Amino acid sequence: MVYRTKTYIAGEWEGDSDAINQLYRWNEGDRWALHFKDAHKMRQCYDSSMPCTIKDSLSKRMNASKIFILIVGNNTATARKGSCSYKDCGNKKWYWDKGWVCNVSGKTYSTESFIDYECRKAYEAYLNDKMKIVVLYNSEELYELPTEPFGGIEQLCWSPDGRFIAYSCRKLTGKRYAFSTNTEIYLYDTKTGSTELIEMGGGYDTDPQWSPDGKKLCWISMERDGYE
Repeated sequence: MVYRTKTYIAGEWEGDSDAINQLYRWNEGDRWALHFKDAHKMRQCYDSSMPCTIKDSLSKRMNASKIFILIVGNNTATARKGSCSYKDCGNKKWYWDKGWVCNVSGKTYSTESFIDYECRKAYEAYLNDKMKIVVLYNSEELYELPTEPFGGIEQLCWSPDGRFIAYSCRKLTGKRYAFSTNTEIYLYDTKTGSTELIEMGGGYDTDPQWSPDGKKLCWISMERDGYE
């Protein structure tokens, strides 16, 4: 039995290296109240290793982690590094959530990218109450989530199929940000990287929740802006 004691950092390691390295600097310093045990120090693969072999190593690190930190940057949704396939698999099957899966040398491999693979594994562990998920944004559009000072994890909700993240956010700047608590509900598509605002009007919208089948979304809403 492997105890989950470590923190797993996932991201597009080339495009978001600045954010990832900053996390490590904070972890190694004493200025911030931050300390975690890095799961990536458990096992390493050579750069020349086959992507499917690397995924096997990633899986072992994930199984020992209790916190999953996903760095979302401008290229996260389109990053395809890590996908692997076998031309002469002999026995392969298509899964909607995994892509092509084939059995080679007694092991099951998929054509998912590293990031897709990591996110799926983290979401499965989250559903079984084995892992906490933290999403950090490293892109041109930066806004707080949860909303300060009282917001919490209830302001974010994954869709049942793991594709969409519904969240409430106050995407305002300057004086409007300082004098308003009017948050809106947004949908982030993990496959395309796009974000959609749910147009409702009115005031404060927060705490989104998906229906069990993922077809409906509900949230708390104030009738008018300015009375939050």
